[in-house]
Amino acid sequence: MGTAGKGHEALNLIHPDLLPRLDPKFISLYNPHVGKTPNKPVDLAVLRKIYSRAPAPAKHPGNFDIRIYVPNGDRLSGGWPLHINLHGGGWGLGGLDTESPILRHICVKASVVVIDVAYRLVSEFVYPTGSMIVFAALQYAVSNPTTFSINPDIISLGGISVGANIALIINHVARDGSIPIKAVVVGTPQIADISQVPTAADSPNPAGKEMEFAPTLNWARLNLTVIITADCDPMRDEGEPYAAKLKEAGNELVLNRFQSVPHPFMHMDDALDQAKDFIEDRIRYVRCIR
Repeated sequence: MGTAGKGHEALNLIHPDLLPRLDPKFISLYNPHVGKTPNKPVDLAVLRKIYSRAPAPAKHPGNFDIRIYVPNGDRLSGGWPLHINLHGGGWGLGGLDTESPILRHICVKASVVVIDVAYRLVSEFVYPTGSMIVFAALQYAVSNPTTFSINPDIISLGGISVGANIALIINHVARDGSIPIKAVVVGTPQIADISQVPTAADSPNPAGKEMEFAPTLNWARLNLTVIITADCDPMRDEGEPYAAKLKEAGNELVLNRFQSVPHPFMHMDDALDQAKDFIEDRIRYVRCIR
């Protein structure tokens, strides 16, 4: 989004060149309510507030918070299927409230237990701490199925944006750790543009040289992966090449690009039909793994 027309320099209206590509409903939602509001300094402490907590153990760097959504009714024989969610937020923001409305839909309509993980955020914790917190949560759930009333043989992963990135990473790590994952269902994944960094040694960040936890090495024997991208999202050109890599390696893949919407469209389901469709698609794929 770029400043369009005259006015205060902090206003962030959608540029006129982009208007023909975007859904009119999104434009009417964004410009009056977001684009005409000057940006203010970001207070991370306020943005990171988490209003309910459930501790889970990890060897390093200590306990972390999760939120558990359980379907109504009697538990299925053998336990409920499990869906683990990783929230978006650019690695530095977000928490257990970020995607709560979407997760409630998934829990109820797909009849699954949902565990949302408050992984460690940057800049206080360096890569790959956040991803390894998520893997610790997965291991803990698999090792304690009775505690969570789950079936440890029916597990799916999901997330949006950075959460999608982490879900894809954990898909690789779980495969190597012999933890059965049935499917990964992600939206607008944020994946490093490796065309700009040809080798790990070219990364300016020392952590970039440690590629063990990056989903770019071994593409074989991955499970069903559903990747949903957005037409007006620059990260579309990261998620779709990743999907192509999965397909080239012979994995089962579903790739769906939603037209005329930007990166965070799925959070606007009260106004956008595409957001409603995204949530229903995610529910459908989570529900089908039995």
